[in-house]
Amino acid sequence: MLAWTHVVAGVRDGGVDLAVVGAGIVGATVAAEASRRRPGARVLLLDRSLVGSGATRHSAALSTPTGATPSHRRLVQRAGRWYADLARAGGAPWRRPLVAYWIVREASVPAFLEEFAGHPAAPAGTADLERLRAAHPDLAVDLDEVVFRSGAGVWAGSAEAAARTLAAGLNETAGCACWEGVEVLDIRPVTGGCALRTRTGHEVRARQVVVATGPWLAAGPPAAGPGRTLRVKKVAALHLARRPEPDDPVVLFWDEDAFLLPLPASGCTLFSFYCDTWDVRPGSDALAIERRELDAALAVLARRSARLAASPAGARVFCDGYTPGRLPMVAEDPARPGVVLAGGCSGSGFRLAPALAELALDCLDLRARG
Repeated sequence: MLAWTHVVAGVRDGGVDLAVVGAGIVGATVAAEASRRRPGARVLLLDRSLVGSGATRHSAALSTPTGATPSHRRLVQRAGRWYADLARAGGAPWRRPLVAYWIVREASVPAFLEEFAGHPAAPAGTADLERLRAAHPDLAVDLDEVVFRSGAGVWAGSAEAAARTLAAGLNETAGCACWEGVEVLDIRPVTGGCALRTRTGHEVRARQVVVATGPWLAAGPPAAGPGRTLRVKKVAALHLARRPEPDDPVVLFWDEDAFLLPLPASGCTLFSFYCDTWDVRPGSDALAIERRELDAALAVLARRSARLAASPAGARVFCDGYTPGRLPMVAEDPARPGVVLAGGCSGSGFRLAPALAELALDCLDLRARG
């Protein structure tokens, strides 16, 4: 077995305290939080491709202060505090606050309001409705629906830019590094930690490992054990040829699990819709929106706005790992002590990444103390 013989940012021969496999938003956040929490630790972030590629690159990167269960809401609050601290320190230039309008059926209002983890929504006033109408003149709201407004705690950004910013910070930290284009094929326990074997035949040694490879957690090595419980679902959105204004709101259709997100930098509006296609292969070249999925999405959109439904201008499609309860998974691999799997974000990786990072490191710290 070969070993890395060169030195990168003080990491010699692959001997590191923590190796993080997967440099998407979750993995990059794990590495950044480990470097912050453990001053002087040698942290190595590895990715088979480029930082922020894969599912992270395609993320709509919308964050709302909501969660379906109390456990989910606690994760949302935990992640929100982490992102807020980062923003106050000037480390989140990719983050932009948004005003959100939620369209909810009257019968669903109690369940809707229960989902807020702080910063609750309030019924929209006259000025809010005028602003919504200005952004989307033909937007249909049914008589049995209520419009809510929320501002604090709603924001969007670029998950790819966030991951790259965090990885750049890691590369500027003594003893830490991010290696791109290094595919880890398997991880095996060895004396003092783990050995990570790469596609080139090189070996990286690490005391502890976090595997955060998004939907690839369900696809086998280097993940194992708990990662096999994930199902991979297609996640899709349409790009609409509607150029938003810089201060346009995000509009969320709560009962349809869909939203309209303005993307001023891209010159379009994104329509995210629920795509009920399961057990797809991550990274497959055949991963695309099928005609039946497109027709279903446009039918939902047409009921709200004929103008928007007539303006598709592209799309994005990717996938993510889902657990049965839609709650992310952070678990030590029982067959490999010191290896923690973090994923199963159910399409909310950007929103929940800091919470998963803290939980994964808590798990490793607990084992180290034990």
